[in-house]
Amino acid sequence: MKKTVFISAILSLLISLGVVWGYQNFGKNTIEIKHVPATSTSKVLYAANADGEIAPLDFTKTTDKVLNAVVHISSKRKMPNASRQIYQYRNLPDPFQDFFKESPFGNFFNKRYEYGQPDGEEDGETQKIIPKSLPVMGTGSGVVINEKGYILTNNHVIDQADEIEVTLHNNGTYKATVVGTDPSTDLA
Repeated sequence: MKKTVFISAILSLLISLGVVWGYQNFGKNTIEIKHVPATSTSKVLYAANADGEIAPLDFTKTTDKVLNAVVHISSKRKMPNASRQIYQYRNLPDPFQDFFKESPFGNFFNKRYEYGQPDGEEDGETQKIIPKSLPVMGTGSGVVINEKGYILTNNHVIDQADEIEVTLHNNGTYKATVVGTDPSTDLA
């Protein structure tokens, strides 16, 4: 029995020493920190002005030339199911009801809205409103690319739009139609 205890103690000691040695040699991750000199990834273009002084490039002349080609685009899409989506959430409990029960803001947080036809009765706690189709609106910019009035813009600006309105730099507004789209490159 003494021999078994002695052999178990020696094996335990050897295993413990092996674990400690393995952790010291293989368990630590070393991180090497090197100093890398900073380099400029982009170069700034400079030009000489009339006096011969070096100055950054001035884009105001270019802007003046192309300003009339830039347009604002606004689009509208009707969402007929939006009223039903709002209506289905009317019976959900208000998670803040207990928190604002006796609020210094008075009845502001206690008003409830019911979706349906107004019946003319308001008790101070409930107001009935008529659900409507909510329009989804998108805006963006575009560029006139030829004399025929073709405009290049992003596809997500006019995607599934029912109405498209273009505003020129002189504030003239025109109705527009989609000629073609490419959703993979987001161009229209």
